[in-house]
Amino acid sequence: MLLDNTLTKFSFDNTNINGQVVTLCSRYRDVISTKKYSQDVSLLLGEFFVAVCLLSASLKYNGRLILQAHELRGMASIMAECNSRNDIRGIVRGNLSTLSNHVDFYELFKEGTLRLTVEPESGKRYQGIVPVSGKTLSNCLEYYFEQSEQLKTKIKLVANMEAAAGILLQKLPQQTPNEQCSQDWIEKSMLLETLRKEEQIKLSHNDQLTSLFPNDAVRILSIKNPNFRCSCSRERILKALHALSYKETQSIFEEGDSISVNCEFCNKNYEFCKTEFENLHN
Repeated sequence: MLLDNTLTKFSFDNTNINGQVVTLCSRYRDVISTKKYSQDVSLLLGEFFVAVCLLSASLKYNGRLILQAHELRGMASIMAECNSRNDIRGIVRGNLSTLSNHVDFYELFKEGTLRLTVEPESGKRYQGIVPVSGKTLSNCLEYYFEQSEQLKTKIKLVANMEAAAGILLQKLPQQTPNEQCSQDWIEKSMLLETLRKEEQIKLSHNDQLTSLFPNDAVRILSIKNPNFRCSCSRERILKALHALSYKETQSIFEEGDSISVNCEFCNKNYEFCKTEFENLHN
């Protein structure tokens, strides 16, 4: 049975290969129906959701992972993030009416900038540029990890209007590389390529792994439930507004003693009174 909104981490016994497989269903549908994006934009955002969920599962510390792109053709930006608690959020910005009915990944992204950012709760923030070197988001991420992180990686992403899913294999560093490890990676990479998109959407994680790797001892490491949850808060918005100058703050309240702010991710409304801002600047 396909489990709703599920992330499964796994490994292969006697190898240095780990993986994750994720399926997002009901909450994903809620998000794309609320945002009212076109189908192609929704599917692209679905792939971003799945990608950050898979990649953040590899984090060894508390924090969040952000995948974002700017200055795209017909789209100002697209971003998705996932934290170590498996909370996901994302957004697409821009005048999307200018996009064609069919969104081609390479044509959309080839003149833009794709970034992968890791923000630990404590520690240094890391950001890498992901070259738009392939025809799909999967291709670009695979190339980035092999070239920048020296980690052989295979990713398959898929999304429709009902669900978004993905699977990732990664060959971990080893102290003494050997021919068997290389052969294991080649074999499992080839088997992963046989996975069809409809199987990713419809099959349970156990069925996918059993079908792909029938002769391997696959060890399930953990099963978690990602959720679409915004990280906005009254305190975070106040902090952002506090960065404004006193003059800018005063201009906000020219029409009254309170303002209303909506989070662009979840549309939650926050009300702030003028005295709160005056106290911040005093």
